[in-house]
Amino acid sequence: MTPILEAARRRLHERANENWDSDEDMPAGTVSKRPIAEYAQILHAQNPRALQWLTYACARRVLPCWEVNSRSHRPRILVEQVAAFLNGSHAALDWQTATTPTPSPHADCRFSEMAAASGAVANCAKYLHTSEPAFAVYCISDADLAYDHVLVDHDFRRWLIEVAIPAVHEGRDLTPSEHEALRPPAWHSGSTAKSTHS
Repeated sequence: MTPILEAARRRLHERANENWDSDEDMPAGTVSKRPIAEYAQILHAQNPRALQWLTYACARRVLPCWEVNSRSHRPRILVEQVAAFLNGSHAALDWQTATTPTPSPHADCRFSEMAAASGAVANCAKYLHTSEPAFAVYCISDADLAYDHVLVDHDFRRWLIEVAIPAVHEGRDLTPSEHEALRPPAWHSGSTAKSTHS
């Protein structure tokens, strides 16, 4: 980890309790002041490959927020395709499909977390496709927002800062145990048995 990236990680840690909410409808000046925007811009400039791994890790991490209320496997399938792409698969990734959020099947109080989880997956793909760091910011923000509504005991921000970021700073994907770190002991990640709605 370079001194610049470690300093950026420390600043993000110091601002972990601030508002991270960022999306395309916000003024660019507002988004640029968010803690995750400062960090993502630095990581993109220093090591865009690491930011690709980080957005993928966030998209993968957020899947249970979708699956807890839906049996649709579309977001998981897209994340698996992104993983194959990052690992050098020669199979073409359908960017139009990958960058299109999966519509939430609910219009009630579950809409927000599901839309955010789906948005994280789509914005991950958008960053990979365009190399525009704003989409990485939106991806991380969407994942954070999803965990603000559901599965709040999964420590998303702590996982991001203490586990995911140090791993990608080493220029690599997270290990399976790192991907699932800091979840409650009773949680079985990816269990479709927890899905209760279609």
